[in-house]
Amino acid sequence: MEEGIRVSQSLPFGWTIQESSPVNDLTGSWDEVDETLRARSEGNTYREYRVIRIEKESETISSFYLQPVIGETVTCYEPGQFLPLEIHPPGAKEPVRRTYSLSNAPNGIEYQLSIKREPPRRPDLPAGISSSYFSYDQVTPGATLRAMDPRGTFVLDTQLTRPVVLLSAGVGLTPMISMLDHLVQCKESCGRTRPVWFIHGARNGAEHAFGRHVRDVAGCCPLEVQFDVSAKPGLDLLIPGSFALRTYRGLLPDFIRSTALLHGFLHLNRAILLLREVLGSVLALGVGQLA
Repeated sequence: MEEGIRVSQSLPFGWTIQESSPVNDLTGSWDEVDETLRARSEGNTYREYRVIRIEKESETISSFYLQPVIGETVTCYEPGQFLPLEIHPPGAKEPVRRTYSLSNAPNGIEYQLSIKREPPRRPDLPAGISSSYFSYDQVTPGATLRAMDPRGTFVLDTQLTRPVVLLSAGVGLTPMISMLDHLVQCKESCGRTRPVWFIHGARNGAEHAFGRHVRDVAGCCPLEVQFDVSAKPGLDLLIPGSFALRTYRGLLPDFIRSTALLHGFLHLNRAILLLREVLGSVLALGVGQLA
């Protein structure tokens, strides 16, 4: 023997398991715990969120504000990302999974989802399952929803300082609002100013969501140009007509050195034509970067 240790005033440690606590069966194995922690770290597990309030943004769009049921902070995300949701509409045999763009800037407190009520495309077709679930008083304050962490690559590059053009139509403005509010936060928190053009198209004024919010921002922040175009004249719409090169030629003097982000169109069956028109117009103006 090379070394010995004398321990006084102690007893030998010895025990045998008689039976385990029933509570242990509820906790799962260590392998299951590792898998849960790994999924949580990757954001690929559904967590429960409570709807804390609902705000009407237009005749067809409402915003739902979510906070975690368990006292946790919401996961940080980049402006423009979306939230994967799992819902259980009445009569659905399986959970319905959808993704919705986040329409608020990251704040560590809550998620904001602005969802449009989608009517049937034709009388013989049903309305959208998910949008109907959110639009017809089936989701009310206090309801719980399941969601993964935000994700997506359509994001605002927050490291750039060049002017940014936020170009959207219909409910496609939701990620643009997130980006816009983030740019405002940067100005208020650190004095970082980045010129912004906010261009949005809507069918008419009644369906123009966030109009007052954008105008309030334009009144206090460096929105060099802010206007709307619409398919039909209506309340609070500044330029009736369609997206076209003539609509914004001369209004955007720094377009050639700007970053343009496009998102969302009015009708699925018109998306290709609208996309061609908008892309052609923007590229003709010499945009420096297109997302």
